[in-house]
Amino acid sequence: MSSMLSASHEEQDAGVVEQICGYLTDVPPRSFFLFAGAGSGKTRTLIEVLRRLTGLLSEYAPGVEYARRLRGRGQTIRVITYTNTAVEVIRGRLGHNRLVVVSTIHSFAWELIQGFDHDIRTELTAEALRKLDEAVTAAKSRKKGPTQRDEATIARLEERLDELRMVGRFTYSPDRQVYGEGALQHQQVLQLLAALLNSRPTLARVLCDKHPVVLIDESQDTTRGVLDALTSVAEAPGRTLSLGLLGDHRQRIYADGHRDLPTAIPASWERPALHMNHRSAKRVVRLINCIWNAELPGRTQRADGGEQHPRSERREGWVRLFVGRAGLSAEQKIACELLCAAHMANVTGDRSWEQHGSGYRILALEHKLAARRAGFYELAVALERADKGRVWERGRARDGSDGGPTPIRVFMDALAALRGAVQFDGSVDGFGAMELLRQHGRLRQLSRLGAEAQKQRMRGLDAAVHGVAACFSAGHDPTLRELLRRVVDANLFDVHEKLFGALDAPPSGAADDGSREGGGSDDPWARVLDRPWSELERYRDYLADRLSYGTHQGVKGEEYRHVQVILDDSEAGGFLFSYDKLLGAQELSKTDLENEATGSETTIDRTVRLLYVTCSRPTDSLAIVYWSANPKAALAAIRNGDWFSEEEVVQIDDLLSESSVGVRSLSRKSAVATP
Repeated sequence: MSSMLSASHEEQDAGVVEQICGYLTDVPPRSFFLFAGAGSGKTRTLIEVLRRLTGLLSEYAPGVEYARRLRGRGQTIRVITYTNTAVEVIRGRLGHNRLVVVSTIHSFAWELIQGFDHDIRTELTAEALRKLDEAVTAAKSRKKGPTQRDEATIARLEERLDELRMVGRFTYSPDRQVYGEGALQHQQVLQLLAALLNSRPTLARVLCDKHPVVLIDESQDTTRGVLDALTSVAEAPGRTLSLGLLGDHRQRIYADGHRDLPTAIPASWERPALHMNHRSAKRVVRLINCIWNAELPGRTQRADGGEQHPRSERREGWVRLFVGRAGLSAEQKIACELLCAAHMANVTGDRSWEQHGSGYRILALEHKLAARRAGFYELAVALERADKGRVWERGRARDGSDGGPTPIRVFMDALAALRGAVQFDGSVDGFGAMELLRQHGRLRQLSRLGAEAQKQRMRGLDAAVHGVAACFSAGHDPTLRELLRRVVDANLFDVHEKLFGALDAPPSGAADDGSREGGGSDDPWARVLDRPWSELERYRDYLADRLSYGTHQGVKGEEYRHVQVILDDSEAGGFLFSYDKLLGAQELSKTDLENEATGSETTIDRTVRLLYVTCSRPTDSLAIVYWSANPKAALAAIRNGDWFSEEEVVQIDDLLSESSVGVRSLSRKSAVATP
């Protein structure tokens, strides 16, 4: 019976591609929302739709005709997604296709509004005037008169208005922050797109003329204002735009998306759905269904969306929940997590669980929790204090950087490349080093120098390169300060101005948690420079996704054979999520109860979505390691529920007893957890 049920759903999902193509090639075309749960093949469905609509499948006659009309009118289908990585995945699977333009939402927004400088200035001026009016009103309402903060706010807004009047051209980059006169920031561009689409009919016509179809991936995380504005364009009388939204409201991560996207979609839209889960083992699919359908105290988001069904040929799979005490030290927890992985190796019979750092994926709630386990926590704390803007930007950007804050690019790019030119025996690949110097403009002015000056400059560069290489000799792990000093003294690479002052500052004396200890410099970048190179290497690997660690928010759309999920409110240090509340170890707060009473989003709503995302990542086996402030209460609540069977719930204290390893000895053994 179950096999027949699964087969019917597989057949039902197989027809979704034709359904969507029918919506878009009909006269008039129709807009739609595709509900696509975790592992349902959303990207595959999107690619197949695009292949048909652009005439790549000659047997699909409506698509051949549709592609002919697109070419005749000079139009393209626009596909919008959230990250550069997702853009590259779609482009890679689709191949070269001139009738499809794929980009991030920020690139799409800027492409539309770029050049509308007068309209941009008008919108920004109106916003600044509104804020100024609010600030003046608030200042006048105070019984004792305006405060110094009021006066500073009013002065800043007046200065902003003066600046806007002087801007001739606005600038923006989707891949990095830009500064200076007329520079726009990421969120501003999205806000401007929404405002201009609503207030400037010309912009809406430009959009419709260029792209008769706009398909938005991960639509549940698309900014509400942008989504509402695009919907208004698609719903306008005489419309020529078809909007296709693809997503899963159960996987919404960002707060600026629609809280319940299905209820925000016009009733006239089509609503196809993908019910199959092609990714995960049967036990994992049953668990994520239980998580989403659970009726929980404090939950206000509707438990709808439909059951997912595993493929009939999938294995049963394994799920285990390990419960331990949140009061253990970070080092003790890391060691216990290794014991949990060893237990999974015995349960599954798969030795991959014994390969820490490569055999399974570790997902943590927050970046710093992952950083502690990956061995660069102190650097992460220092970077967050110095520059919060780009600390956790992952993946290689179009500007050629490997992410991270701009001031440390000299380490992330130039010095990392130079480190790669240093051989195991300490010698230097001269050709590689010379090419690196050429790329960074250090050989550009040699031709202007005399022969002797050229030789002298080359000797200086060669000495500097070998000096950097010497820092890594005999297993030495230099600090970033040591390396930067050699770079600056020889003018080897360009160095950001923020690092010059930090270079001559006294050692920071930063403690493990980033707090000041024993005096030291107040310059936050000095704390960064005092960290060792090995931490920067692990940080680079983390940003480039070369480590086995990730965050709950950062793995949506990804899949792995084996996953270990770390639930630890005490280390995450936030208030937006709480696994202790979700799993019954802690009572709901007054705010939670008030939000529940008013139907507002609660801590439970946000935490359920995160748990759903993480537990839907594995294909074979899932280990959830839950560090609870009240393990006794948590275990009672868990065993009273239907998420896990009795054999699937494991107390970490029992693992310690079985392994004959005491809690006190774990700190000494925890070094094995650091890669």
